[in-house]
Amino acid sequence: MADLSHLSVKERVDQMIAGARERFGCIVSINQSKRSAEQAQQFHVCHMFLHNFFKKLKPKFVAGDGRTIQWEHLSDPGIAWALIKNPEQSFLFTKIGRPAKRELVGGRARWALGWEPDKDATTRAMTSFLARAHVTSMAAPGIDHCGEPCCCGGHASKHISGGACDVSGMAILGQHVLRETRGLGSAEDAVDHFLAEYHLFRPMARLPGKAREAWHLEALPARHARGHARHASHRGKRAHDPQLHLNLRVERMEHRHGC
Repeated sequence: MADLSHLSVKERVDQMIAGARERFGCIVSINQSKRSAEQAQQFHVCHMFLHNFFKKLKPKFVAGDGRTIQWEHLSDPGIAWALIKNPEQSFLFTKIGRPAKRELVGGRARWALGWEPDKDATTRAMTSFLARAHVTSMAAPGIDHCGEPCCCGGHASKHISGGACDVSGMAILGQHVLRETRGLGSAEDAVDHFLAEYHLFRPMARLPGKAREAWHLEALPARHARGHARHASHRGKRAHDPQLHLNLRVERMEHRHGC
């Protein structure tokens, strides 16, 4: 494989998709490449209120479960949400499913009588929002260090800069590669081996539980890409490189999530 360092993640993924189709007759597709900072922050706040699958990140004001955003803080009318204008239009709904309404009294914001946000209605709205966007795992903030109402201190999503791409069909691709490639121990290793040819890797594919994202692709770190290229030139593209997979496992452990 030629030097791909000048290509974006999206361009590498496009080449990988073409390679999967031509070499294995396998169809994989992009679910999402870039997202705006506003979208990322919306996904993140909803995720941190509903779930929080991050191992180390916690909101500044934590609910009783010790992980998610405290409802009393989320629904504080005096808070300006980072990157999200008028959150009541999308998330903070009343018991009857209408957007909550603020009013100013003595220069301070409060919810209008009868128009206060309801926790259950807000939960339903956020759950539906993430489902429509197919966000089922961790979602990083739209800005570094996050912001209100979460303030978890997380790093901005790599999807904003184009440094990440979500691709469906990894499990099927792994089975195809495993059947037709010698020396690979599992379908997971087969996917990683194939992706490395296009200088891509999956930093969160081996994480446990809901933190696992088998579809999240990023650029293979340059030192691993060079090693893979040297190994392929000596043994052929269809050879398995166990040291590459060992290095990638270490890389995943050290990876600071900007999913």
